[in-house]
Amino acid sequence: YWIEGRPQEGGRQVVCRRAGADEAAEASERGGVDVTPQGSNARTRVHEYGGAAHLLGPGGDGVIYSNFADQRVYWAKADGSSVLLTPPAAYEQDARYRFADAVLDTARQRLICVREDHTKP
Repeated sequence: YWIEGRPQEGGRQVVCRRAGADEAAEASERGGVDVTPQGSNARTRVHEYGGAAHLLGPGGDGVIYSNFADQRVYWAKADGSSVLLTPPAAYEQDARYRFADAVLDTARQRLICVREDHTKP
């Protein structure tokens, strides 16, 4: 998995994986297939310059990433579905919390991240 910058899409950052033999027609110029959904931007504003914005999902099922527009954390599953992982109550006012550098604690079934608080700038 890797991040591809897409200048032709306004600088959108896309998490990609190597294309399989049957996916060659869908592959980017680097041989990758998009893992994150169209319109998402796998980028974070933690520390203002960004931190690690993605990691592999549990058991290698897709990726977990921070979306730049709302700074929420999503799980883009391998089957194409997407799950919001951060609590909606944290986002009542314009992405006041930002998340990055996540690790998956499979033993306790939890995601641990750096959370930057912008409630009192």
